[in-house]
Amino acid sequence: MALRMTRNRTQTTLTKLAERIAAVHGELAYLDNRLAGELPLELRIEAERRRGELLPLRDALYVTLRQFDPELDPVAIGSRRRG
Repeated sequence: MALRMTRNRTQTTLTKLAERIAAVHGELAYLDNRLAGELPLELRIEAERRRGELLPLRDALYVTLRQFDPELDPVAIGSRRRG
């Protein structure tokens, strides 16, 4: 029973991590798309600031995911937009 509970907790954690990574991927894709076009300076600065916040978060999520399963490739996780 204890082994099963651990496996379920691990799977739940992996699922949540994958969902968080997908959300970050989605937001980064959105920001990259916005930054590729023309933006007023204020919006460009805000988008670049937010992107700068997301990159270390993404990297930390990658490290955490790899601690649970080194064979998983977090880069292969798709993106998901919130909303």
